[in-house]
Amino acid sequence: MSNIIVSQHPLARQKISALRLATNTSQQARELTDGIGRLLMYEATKDLELVCTNTEQSPIGPYEGEAIAKTHALVPILRSGLGLLNAASDFLPDAQVHHLGLFREESTLLPVEYYNKLPRKCTVDECIVLDPMIATGGTADAAIQILKTWGVPKI
Repeated sequence: MSNIIVSQHPLARQKISALRLATNTSQQARELTDGIGRLLMYEATKDLELVCTNTEQSPIGPYEGEAIAKTHALVPILRSGLGLLNAASDFLPDAQVHHLGLFREESTLLPVEYYNKLPRKCTVDECIVLDPMIATGGTADAAIQILKTWGVPKI
């Protein structure tokens, strides 16, 4: 699990602490979740590969344009992952969005897939799974296995 990153960013930790308050309104919970999502997306995208595009003109002279090299999909795990989707979409506005529905069955504690609308053929180079509700990691692991089977080179 070398690609698992636990954010130690002080602002993320402060927002997570505030999100745990039992007295939060729905609006406060949405705003905090969005803020946490933005901080996590910053960390998750910091090493994206860039390619040079065209030579462009700025007010002070020419420069080499850059763009994200690979195609991406954002994969929220229904329903909790939807709270992170707006922030993630702001960071990667050209990313495809594919929803997966998974839940943990209460008696066996195993993940159960109930919704999957992935296209027949993998159409992206990398996926970012959006799931704020990780307890044992079983649902996240199941989502990753579904995406691997679909053919995603990097998750």
